[in-house]
Amino acid sequence: MKIDRIDMLLGVVAIARVIPLLVYAGLVVWIITLVAGRSETPEPVARLALQRNHQIDNGDLQTPAFVGLVGKYLKQDVAAGDKVTAAMLEDTPLPAPLNNTMAAIISIPLQASKAAGIKAGSDVQICDRNNQGFGGLTKVISVDCDERLCQVTVTLPKMPGQTVDPDVLAGASLLGGQYQTCSARP
Repeated sequence: MKIDRIDMLLGVVAIARVIPLLVYAGLVVWIITLVAGRSETPEPVARLALQRNHQIDNGDLQTPAFVGLVGKYLKQDVAAGDKVTAAMLEDTPLPAPLNNTMAAIISIPLQASKAAGIKAGSDVQICDRNNQGFGGLTKVISVDCDERLCQVTVTLPKMPGQTVDPDVLAGASLLGGQYQTCSARP
């Protein structure tokens, strides 16, 4: 009877020694399954050649990682099959390359800029400090705003035979659109 009991105890001890090995092997298999089954979302790839300033649309990129990129503008050309990363994109279109021109930088309140819808490419009228129009309509080259003011760079309208004195534009403001004149300025 003692021998049967010893044999049974040896069997239990043998099984007890195998249990950690089985648990370890199970963990290894489970980890391998997790790693192998994990699929990273591949970076978006251009389906076709895309040009600088192109606004990304649903059909432009392949892979599901493009959702956050739709509606943004490319800062550079991208060949078909090339990756498109967030660093290659802007929220707004880039200004078109400019010909050499005379320009002025006019500071206006942020709220006035928003109210007039002033943005790159907009038509504006420059109004001098006496509320007189300065030349005709002209184009906005760029707009750089902080929490209070916008620095608006505009091309100066052509004024044959007239030289421009920078003091004429001291205190100037801008009106947006083609339907306002300086006398309508508040």
